[in-house]
Amino acid sequence: MTTPSCTSSAPTVNSVVHAVLASMQSNTFVVIGTPETKTIKDLLPDIVHQLGPKQFSTLKDLVSSSTSEAKEEEAPPLVPTTFEETSKV
Repeated sequence: MTTPSCTSSAPTVNSVVHAVLASMQSNTFVVIGTPETKTIKDLLPDIVHQLGPKQFSTLKDLVSSSTSEAKEEEAPPLVPTTFEETSKV
């Protein structure tokens, strides 16, 4: 079980042998296992190994498009610069 991470430098908690217990009446979930703290770079080979060819090509396209868009993308101005422009809206 791996908790999602937003950045590649943030550590994640990984448990190789785990069990999940749930009680729906009390809305309680318990995860039992030995946790290991790893980075996403350490977990990536195992994740890629589990992907099929279609998912792998989709992931590769997603990574290449996100790196090219991030460089070109610029945030638009959020508010008009003068009071007159604001009052016209």
